[in-house]
Amino acid sequence: DPNDAKSYVSHGAVHLDRKEFTLALADFDKVLSLDPNDAETYNYRGIVYAETGRPALALADYDKALSLDPEYAGAYTNRAQIYLESGELTLALSDLDKLVSLDPNDAGVRINRGCIQIEFGDLASALVDFDEAIRLDPTNAVAYSNRGALHSKLGQVQRAIEDYGAAIRCDPYYANCYSNRAFAYYKLGEYEKGIADCERAIALRPN
Repeated sequence: DPNDAKSYVSHGAVHLDRKEFTLALADFDKVLSLDPNDAETYNYRGIVYAETGRPALALADYDKALSLDPEYAGAYTNRAQIYLESGELTLALSDLDKLVSLDPNDAGVRINRGCIQIEFGDLASALVDFDEAIRLDPTNAVAYSNRGALHSKLGQVQRAIEDYGAAIRCDPYYANCYSNRAFAYYKLGEYEKGIADCERAIALRPN
């Protein structure tokens, strides 16, 4: 049915998944010509714009999606990413705060918010978010890695080593964690352990 907006949404989503952006854009434009109040399609079209290097258009579509559905988590997530990439950390933090209020159990959002809080110097809040991310997802290597880096920043080197170790147990191929743990070992004078971690990091990422 040429007037069935839902079928165009489905077609567009398939094209988007296949990275057929021109075809996806045509489908989403068609949907919005049939139903200009479809928040999901504005979000989808925003993703197309973001993926094809048009962040201003993506931002406009995410804004429109949120004006139509103020609790649309996906649009907040995508808009926060645009803000992060453009260095607008205050706006990104605001969107992440909203996401936490919508879903307090999303470990990934907690990690992202913690990283921004570090940029603002709010280390205590960052630690709370990393702790909560690990509670929600005890196998999340990125959460342990970020908390380890924060412990290192706070001078808590042994705690940093423990967190890097936990991250490596979750993901044995996490080269950055070996590098960071090596630096922490050096701080404690444990040079042999540091050298071993450096060698492992190089083996995982020779370039």
